[in-house]
Amino acid sequence: MVAPRPPAYDIERYLNIRSASEPSFGPDGQLACVMDTAGVPQAWRLDAPGAWPEQLTFHEEAVGFADFSPTRDELVFGNA
Repeated sequence: MVAPRPPAYDIERYLNIRSASEPSFGPDGQLACVMDTAGVPQAWRLDAPGAWPEQLTFHEEAVGFADFSPTRDELVFGNA
């Protein structure tokens, strides 16, 4: 069985983001990453290609990683 390919995401709409890192694909094709759009790195999720990103964390401290669980429908995040 061949693993399904992650969906294609249009990178042009994210070129104005100061930085995006730590990408992780979820079991249903979601994409989570850490972006510093508001000045402090936070966890964000995109549910589908072309979808607007949803900010998941709103902490004063920087989020260092955001990873989907390989066995559950959960996203784990924290600081490095």
